[in-house]
Amino acid sequence: MLVIHLSPVIGLVGGFLTLVAFTLVSWWSLLGAVGLGLLFAAITTAIVVLTYPACRARYWKHVQIRKSKQARLEQELNSLLSASCCEEDSLAVEYNGWQGSVHTFYFSSRQFADAFIRANPGKCLNNGQIHH
Repeated sequence: MLVIHLSPVIGLVGGFLTLVAFTLVSWWSLLGAVGLGLLFAAITTAIVVLTYPACRARYWKHVQIRKSKQARLEQELNSLLSASCCEEDSLAVEYNGWQGSVHTFYFSSRQFADAFIRANPGKCLNNGQIHH
C-alpha cells in the first residue's frame, strides 16, 4: 500500500534546482550563483508551505481509498472460506522447488491435489504423495 505525499517530492525537486544553481559558479559570478540558489530555496520553501495542506488532504484521501480497497478484498477473501476449504490456517499448496525437470508441491487437501492433476494431464508423476 504505497501512497506518496507530494510535499517531499516538491522539496526534492526544489533542492535539486538549488544545488544546480549553486554549481553554476563557473558560469556566473559567485554572488550570482549564491543569489540564484537562495532564490530557488526560497521559492521551493514557499511552494511546499503553500501546497502542503492540499498535498496532505490528497495523501489522506488516497490512504483511505487504499484501506477501503484492502478491507473489501479481505472481506471478499473471508467470504470464500468455508468448511470445505483444505485448512483455514495453512497453505492449500506449498511449492518446494525443483530437481531437474521435476517440481515438488505439497497439498493439504486430496481434492485440491486431484484437481491439480486433472488440470495438468500427463505432467504429474503417478502415485504422487499428498502431504498432510
